[in-house]
Amino acid sequence: MESSMIGQGIKTAAKKVGTFFKKTGAVIAKFALKVVATVQKVASKIVKYIPVIGKPLSKALGASSSAWNAASNAIHAKLPKKLEKGTKVMDTVRTVAGFVPRDALSFEEPDMRELVERDVYGVYLDSREYDYYDDE
Repeated sequence: MESSMIGQGIKTAAKKVGTFFKKTGAVIAKFALKVVATVQKVASKIVKYIPVIGKPLSKALGASSSAWNAASNAIHAKLPKKLEKGTKVMDTVRTVAGFVPRDALSFEEPDMRELVERDVYGVYLDSREYDYYDDE
């Protein structure tokens, strides 16, 4: 008698788990694939700076990013409001990352002489506004 009750409990639990995965598994997969696609797209822009293998690796990451994004778009799941907003933001990031030119990601440090000259000149101009030696 008890074994049939245990068996029934296992069947009920398995149905609940199956229903959970059908409903939320698709949502989790869709969002996770979108995250992976976005990270790879951004990484493909940064990887270009690695000597010798940078450009081919960047192309490979860009292609796989497109594949992950297509897989995410192929999953028909109703996302909650916040996740839907997140996917739209990630789509925007992927689009913008596609237009970022190579020079915009330059990791060169700015010329410190220009910064110092600008700051010193700015302080000089600011000090001219105030006349400390006003004899009134």
